[in-house]
This record gives sequence, structure tokens and C-alpha cells, in this order.
Amino acid sequence: MIRAGLFILYEAIGLSWALGCAVCSATLFLLWWLGLPIGVAIPVALGIAGLAAALAVRLIWKSRRHSPPSLDDSRPRSYGFAGMRTRRTRTSAVPSPAHPSCARQVRVLSLLPAVGAPALIAVVCGVAAWTAWQAPFAAWDAWSIWAFKAHAFAGGGLPLSYFHDQQTLFTHPDYPLNLPLVEAVLLRLGGPAGDHLAALPGPVSFLALLLLFYTGLARLYGAGRAAWAVAALALVPALASQAAGGDADVPLALYAGGAALYLALWWRRRESADALLCALLAGGAAWTKKEGLPVALLLIAAFTTGEVWPGTVGALWPRLRQVAAVWALALALPLPWLLFNWRTHPIGRDFLPLTPGTLLAHLDRLPEIARFFGLLMLSFQHWSLLWVVLAAVLVLRRRNLTGRGGALLVLLAPQLAVYALAFVFSDWQPYTDHIRTSLDRLLVQAVPLAVLVLSEVACAGKQEPAAAHEPPAELPLAG
Repeated sequence: MIRAGLFILYEAIGLSWALGCAVCSATLFLLWWLGLPIGVAIPVALGIAGLAAALAVRLIWKSRRHSPPSLDDSRPRSYGFAGMRTRRTRTSAVPSPAHPSCARQVRVLSLLPAVGAPALIAVVCGVAAWTAWQAPFAAWDAWSIWAFKAHAFAGGGLPLSYFHDQQTLFTHPDYPLNLPLVEAVLLRLGGPAGDHLAALPGPVSFLALLLLFYTGLARLYGAGRAAWAVAALALVPALASQAAGGDADVPLALYAGGAALYLALWWRRRESADALLCALLAGGAAWTKKEGLPVALLLIAAFTTGEVWPGTVGALWPRLRQVAAVWALALALPLPWLLFNWRTHPIGRDFLPLTPGTLLAHLDRLPEIARFFGLLMLSFQHWSLLWVVLAAVLVLRRRNLTGRGGALLVLLAPQLAVYALAFVFSDWQPYTDHIRTSLDRLLVQAVPLAVLVLSEVACAGKQEPAAAHEPPAELPLAG
């Protein structure tokens, strides 16, 4: 019971932050666009965000309280992608203790991962938070792009002319506003310490990401393996440094990585809460940064493909209703910004027109872009051994890759391709400078999915054979 409560608490903290921030900023943006003063809009947005966070906590409480993570989860379910190529292997079960003292020892040991992993998370995120507090917005982009807009909104809001002003083009008027609006709220609430408080969303997003991955991986593979996986994620140097720097890449990693995690959980356990949370976090990714939109589309497309994949259990019409519900939820958070873009067309500065002609004219850049990718992934200063270990595990254990693991790997490859294509369309002269200054931050966004793929491949041979297919749970729909 204590372990179950701890895991629910960890997941509730991560989701409350992720969804609370996205709902608050989306509501605040919509109210500002409708002409409501910022001072009036902030309390309304905070109230709606608090309600959304409470609903998310209630959702996971109802879903998780009767199925806490086990030491070695031996009840996998497989649907769609997850049912492909799952090998039958033996798994050692946890023996039932015959003596009361042995039972107490097993209970104590079962608490160690649930306490030890969060202790490491607290230390790593505490260091990142302390660094951010001491030097707010240390990264140049953090100050010139995100904090610039945050201060403008905290002071009353940006004028509509800003989105077409060549003088402020370097601040990227075409970027989504999730992070700067969250920072604006903290600036208003923080008073004299506002700048220091507004520098903390990065470290707190890092904390939320690690907590969500720990609880999610524990439900997929058991708490012990989840502890090792989340320790590897926590100790990737680039994540902690980018979290402290103040850019939007770690918050985007929270939304994109969290959505991929809940997608894997949906494929494995078929609990409606996971599909709902996947959709909402994917929407948060689209609302956080420009590249979050194609990543979100990839995630929701993967969900859709899994539902129509041959062999998926259940009637087609209920599954199509589920797909429609997930698409609607994923659009809910970025919709005000997408409508604003459609109406106002904010100007951008970094990219050439996204046309087939531009693509064909710059395909000769791909070998150089691939070289930069390889060199950066081998940089121990930024990535430790993450990408090297992932490549090695994929080569050595490729035969153990389940259908779900293959689907996640297919999801990782186009996400990396999105970043590569961004530099094909780069308008920088030379474009290699764009790669040098941006690629390390883009790869931060893909790290959680890479760790999820690594965990799936590493643990694939230790899972029980898939249980008999069960009818898929329908998502709760209005009416």
C-alpha cells in the first residue's frame, strides 16, 4: 500500500506540473488575445489550471490505485504493435515468503527502488534548480527569446505589432508561448525574486520528466528496472545543463517524452487514462516549441496507426471513436495558438520556405548534417554514453525487439529526421553555424524517447509471454 501511494504521488506531481503549466498558459494566451487585462487573466488561468491538475490527479488515482507497479511486472498485455514478435522467455517470479520476518524483508526491499530513485532525482534536479536560481536565464536564447516575452507579458502583454516587427525578429515571434507565459505568471507572483523564480520551470520540468518516467517504466518493467533506467536518464549531462540554462527544450522533452511513455503504456496495458494523457502531453509539446508540432503529429499518428493495425482486438468503430477523441484532446491545448497563427501569420527568421523545390536544392547538405549528428552523439561532455549504448543494445539485442519496441524505434527515427530536415531548410549563412548552436538542444528533446527505446530493448527478453487479448477499453467521451 505504501509503495502504491508513493508511485501515485510521484505521477501526480509530474502530471500536475506538466498539464497545469500548459493549461494555465493556453488559457492565459486565449484571454489575452480576447482583450482581457493580464492582471485579471492570470487568476482565471491559474484557477482553470488548478482544476485541470486536480482532474488529472483524480484520473490517475482511479486508474492506478488497484494496479500498483510490481517488483517484476508479469502481467503484460499486447495490442496492435505490442503483439508483434514477442518472444517467450522465462521470468523468475518473486517467491512468496514463508516466514513473517522474510515477508518484512521483502516489503522493505520493495521500498528501496521507490525511495532510492527519487532520492537521486531530487539531488540532480536540486543542483539544476540551484544553478538556475543563482544565474537566471544563463543561456543566450533563454534571455533573448523566452525571458524577453515573459517580461513583456508580465508587464501587460505584447502588442500585436510585435508579431510582424523586423526589429524584434531575433526573439522569434513565431515561437509558441507556453514557457514565456508560465514565466510571466511567476514574474508577477514572485515580486523582487521574480527573475529567480521564473528561471525554475526548466529544473521543475526536469523533475516532472524523471518522476513520470520512473512511475511509467515501473508499470512497464517493474520498479527495479525502472530505477536503473531513470538513473541513466537523470545522469545525461545535457539534460541537467539545459534545464538550468532556461531554454524550452527540457520542457518540450517533458511533453514529447511523456506522451511517448503513455503511448507505450497504452499499447501495453490498454488503460484509457494512458491514452488521454498521451494526447494531452502531445498537445503540450505542440504548444511549447515549433518542432513540438511535428513531433506531436508523429505521436498521434503512431497512436492512430496502432488502433487500425491488423490484429488489434475490438470492433473498428469504437477504436475509430477513440482515435477521434485523442486527436481532439491533442488539439485542445495548442488550438488558440494555431488559430492565432492562422489569423496573424507571425514572422520567422531561421528557415527558407518549406517547399519541395527548397528541399531538392539543399539535399547536398544531408551528409554534413549527418556528420554533425554523429560527432555530437559521441560527445561525452553532452551525452555521456547514451547514444553509444543505445546503438550497441540495438545491434546486440535486435532479435529481442518486441512489436512495441519496434514501433517506438520507428517513432524515434522520424523525430531525429525532423531535426535533420530543419537544417536542410536553414536560412543561416553558413547553415553549419545553425547546426553548431542548435543541434545539442534539439537532441535533448529526443533523449526521453531514446531511453524508452533502450529500456524496451534491454528488458524485452525478461518479460512474460503476452496474455490473451482482451477487449480494448473505450475512452470516456462526452455524451
